[in-house]
Amino acid sequence: MYDKTFTWQQVWREGIAPQLDRDQLLALAEALRTNDERLLQGSTTQPPPLRAVQDWPCEGGCVIAFAHVETCGGWGAAKVGDIEERFAAVCCECGVRMGMPAAERFLLNWWDDTPRAQAVPALLAEVELSLASTIEVAA
Repeated sequence: MYDKTFTWQQVWREGIAPQLDRDQLLALAEALRTNDERLLQGSTTQPPPLRAVQDWPCEGGCVIAFAHVETCGGWGAAKVGDIEERFAAVCCECGVRMGMPAAERFLLNWWDDTPRAQAVPALLAEVELSLASTIEVAA
């Protein structure tokens, strides 16, 4: 059905990063620079996005989820259900932007499967490129 293949960088640059505002990109960059343990691999949120815990505070999140914590009230206030909702909306829009449902998987699978020591600096470079382009657009 869909025979497209994207690199994780394409999905980041075209499908995910354009949906994040400057503050979200800055929060993600800082988490990557400091290797923040709340930036999760292998899970969307901590606790997992289950109905029973949707009102619990989010303690950690994947690349997409992490970027939305501050806009949902910050650590300690952002609820798992709210973060999961934002995550799902970004993923859906990513599929539209990339012309392929579930295109976000190219980024998320890479993030989950790549050793952290390699994934963190590689994604940080992409986030910094995204931040640089937001400066150029604003100027």
